[in-house]
Amino acid sequence: MFDERAQGPKGRGELIRRYGRDIRRVNEDDDDGNEQQNTDR
Repeated sequence: MFDERAQGPKGRGELIRRYGRDIRRVNEDDDDGNEQQNTDR
């Protein structure tokens, strides 16, 4: 996962679209209740 992010030519925007849900899931586990803030990112 991390390697793919680094190789992504379009940066985080493209990866967030692909793995947006996975990233949000991890953030939810770390910060409970910050779902809206993560969506803004």
